[in-house]
Amino acid sequence: MQTLLVGINYSDQSPLVLRYAFRVAQYLEAKLIVSYCLEYDIRKVNNISVPPGEDWRSVYEAFRLEEVQRLEAFVKEHQAKQFHTISTEIEV
Repeated sequence: MQTLLVGINYSDQSPLVLRYAFRVAQYLEAKLIVSYCLEYDIRKVNNISVPPGEDWRSVYEAFRLEEVQRLEAFVKEHQAKQFHTISTEIEV
């Protein structure tokens, strides 16, 4: 099985890009990986206080899981009914 990777940045064009990727994946009978790269937001980082006994990895993982949920919701919102049979993975 082929695999198709599409990057999403939540711009105005992202829904169109995702729908196009679903069409291509359907045509190729491929698995679709939808990816988003975490952005370093200095405003968020400056407001974080790491609780005693925790390290930055746990804080990062909390941010990552939040983005996974956001990306899953985005994919679900823009995945047309005809594309529900396409194997889809989320990567953040």
